[in-house]
Amino acid sequence: MLPNDMQDLVNLRHLDVRNTGLKEMPRGLGKLKNLQFLSDFVVGKEQGINIGELGAMKNLKGWVAINKLENVKNGNEAYEARMTEKKHIKDLTLSWSKDDGVDDTRYRGTAFPDWLGSPRYHNVTWFRLDNCKNCCMLPPLGQLPALRRLYIEGLESIEKIGEEFLKAGVPKLRIIDRWMWKCGVGGKEKELPASLRKLEITGCRMLESMSEALSKHLRLQELGIWECSNTSHQMIHLPPSLQRLTIHICPNVNFVLSSTAPLQNLQSIAIQLRCNFVKFMSDDMEHLLPNLKDLWITLCQEMEAFPEGILVPNVNCFPEGFSLPATLTTLQLSNFRYLETLDCTGLEHLTSLQQLNVRGCPKLEKMSGEKLPYSLRELRISGLSIVGRKLPQGG
Repeated sequence: MLPNDMQDLVNLRHLDVRNTGLKEMPRGLGKLKNLQFLSDFVVGKEQGINIGELGAMKNLKGWVAINKLENVKNGNEAYEARMTEKKHIKDLTLSWSKDDGVDDTRYRGTAFPDWLGSPRYHNVTWFRLDNCKNCCMLPPLGQLPALRRLYIEGLESIEKIGEEFLKAGVPKLRIIDRWMWKCGVGGKEKELPASLRKLEITGCRMLESMSEALSKHLRLQELGIWECSNTSHQMIHLPPSLQRLTIHICPNVNFVLSSTAPLQNLQSIAIQLRCNFVKFMSDDMEHLLPNLKDLWITLCQEMEAFPEGILVPNVNCFPEGFSLPATLTTLQLSNFRYLETLDCTGLEHLTSLQQLNVRGCPKLEKMSGEKLPYSLRELRISGLSIVGRKLPQGG
């Protein structure tokens, strides 16, 4: 608790109560009209301090977090906070309590206030909506002229994203993180913003619904696929503009990556954390991935032996039965629990390879073949029984 006579500090400019576990604000806090920085504001219950106390604080700058919004009784009370007049706030956090037992007669955030997407906030570049489970309608964020990054996750009650959200601004987005894609935009066919450059998708159902939109996109440069575990097979149509692909925490899912043409721009592939099966449609990897430079395979302990054409090779002997793209400049193998042999013969054709890192492969005992690539500048082998043995000669 803060002192009850805080209101007498009329010249106070800075009040930082971060990480204090503050349960409520003292009465009369709105009299601190000269306050320029307020880290947190806790909305009170019943006779406690209400959100309207923020109305007189016209000079607030920087950031502010408004907590326990379930205690706001109605829209009129929220309007008294006069948030549209606080033009110097750069970072605003609005949060409801996680307690599901909150009285349903109170305001629980089923819709956002109109000011949240007001074009007056012409400096807003980053916006996040997270776990607002009761909200059934998004604010008109398309009216924010400088918006470049949008993060939406856990808004379970939203069934439609309409034109009131899009307006004119959202095709200007460069990054959309973990987009909640349950339905069409404005009732139309599912489409991604034309100027979108980076996209992260969480969950298999979203990936299934967006597969066609991905294949048609002409400007997407980075694609991340996270936490897919609900199905045994996924066909992913990669756009030709793609430069970087990340597949992260996708156990028990078979990824088949396809493309109607060589992926001329794809330079980096990262497969990380419990990803067991990833396959390209083509056996001719050098034709499909002519400019691949970085390949990262990390913490994929449960991989089994695969036939030719699979991106991830036989886990016992690397890279037996599979030809890596000759354009690779960096190759890292991490935490292959059952890897026993590193076949240098299969690496000789990597004439651009400069870095080879091997770590966390406890059963690796030998390196077969006569030579490593002459282009190799850095070789790191850590935590292995092979250390100290004679290595194949290279450049």
